[in-house]
Amino acid sequence: MRRICYRKLGPEVDPSPACCAVVKKANVKCLCKLVAKEIEDLIDMEKVGFVARSCGKKVAPGTKCGSKEFQKWVFAILI
Repeated sequence: MRRICYRKLGPEVDPSPACCAVVKKANVKCLCKLVAKEIEDLIDMEKVGFVARSCGKKVAPGTKCGSKEFQKWVFAILI
């Protein structure tokens, strides 16, 4: 996923179709449990939420991804 969707720096941009294809297959809840500080240093968790939302991925409000907890408003469009 990181290889296809990675972009730590710069503005949020719509993910590519290839990125969304990977995101749609991913178990976000499981992946988020594995996010350590080292990963957060490489990947912007705000952008993880943006990409998930942009790809239509449903993520439960309150899902914690690394040290970031996604609030209800972040995923309200998906529920």
